[in-house]
Amino acid sequence: MMKKMFFPPLIVSLVLQMMTQTFGLEVVAVINQRNVGEQSQVRGVCAAMSQRLPEVQVQEISADEINQLKGACQEQEKVVFVTAGVDGAKAVNALAAQNFPHVTYVHVSHMVLPEHAALLKEAQFVALPKHAISDEFLKETNSKTVQIIQTVGVPHNVTDKVMKEAYEKDTGAFSWIADQPKVAMLILGGDAPTSNGELHFYTAEDTRKSAEYIGNLCKNEGRSLMVFNGPRTSQYDQTDPDHKKLDWVHKDERLDPITQVFADKITEILPPTQVKVYNFTPGSTSYKGLYGFSKMPKMLFVSCPGNQRP
Repeated sequence: MMKKMFFPPLIVSLVLQMMTQTFGLEVVAVINQRNVGEQSQVRGVCAAMSQRLPEVQVQEISADEINQLKGACQEQEKVVFVTAGVDGAKAVNALAAQNFPHVTYVHVSHMVLPEHAALLKEAQFVALPKHAISDEFLKETNSKTVQIIQTVGVPHNVTDKVMKEAYEKDTGAFSWIADQPKVAMLILGGDAPTSNGELHFYTAEDTRKSAEYIGNLCKNEGRSLMVFNGPRTSQYDQTDPDHKKLDWVHKDERLDPITQVFADKITEILPPTQVKVYNFTPGSTSYKGLYGFSKMPKMLFVSCPGNQRP
C-alpha cells in the first residue's frame, strides 16, 4: 500500500490513525549514536508526534541497547518505535522476532536499503523519499501489509527554534549579505554509502562541475556566493585504494581536499570579494541560520549533487 506524504506531521497523522486511543501510548526514538543524519530523521518524526499529542511520552533508546528496547515493549499498552537507517532496521528485526502484538514500527530512510526486504514484512510504516523508490520496489510492496509513505526529501529536526537560534548565533558571519544586491548559497556534496553498501564519493570532478555551474550563474546574474561544506565532504581519501578516512578534515580551518578544489576553481570565475567559503568544524557557522534570510527575494538556495546529508 502506498501513500504520498510531504512532511513529518503527515507521517504522524497516518501512524495515529492506527491508534484507537492515546492512553498508555509511548513513542520510542531508536537512536543511532554514530549517525547524526539518522538521529535527525528520527527526532524530526518524534517531535512532530509530540506536537500533535503533547500527552504522549517520547523516550530515546540507543539502537545498540536491544534488551532496553525489549523492556520498553513491556512497559506500556501501546508502543511506537521510530527507527532509521541500517541499525534501526536491525533493531526492528530483533524486536519483531518477539511478536509483540501492541507494537508499531515506523522506519524512515533516505534511500532503499538491503534491509528493507525484511522491513516490508515487519514494519507497519516505511517512509522513503519518492525519488529513491523504483517501480520494482513499489511492485514488491503491493502484496505486503506495510504502508509505504513517499516523502519529499527526508524528515529532519531543523525547527523554527533551531533556525532562529542559529541565525542569532551566526548573524555576524552573515552580515556581509546586507551589502550584496543578490546572493546564492550552495552546500557541497559528501561521501556516503549506496544502497548496496559501496561508497559513493563526491569527487574533485563533481565539485569542479559544481563550481563552474554556480560560478557562471552568479557571474551572469550579478550574485555573490556563500559556500558550505559538511562533515561528509571529503571524509575519505579518494586517492587511497583502501579509501581510508581522513582524520584531519573538518578539525580546523584547513579546507578539505574537495572543498579546496572548489575554492580554486571558483576563483577562476568570480573575484574573491564575491565568494565566502564557510568551512565546517564542530560548532562552526551553520547554514541553518541562513533561513533567517530566506524570505529575502535576493537569496537563491542551490542544492549541490552528491550525498550530503543535512
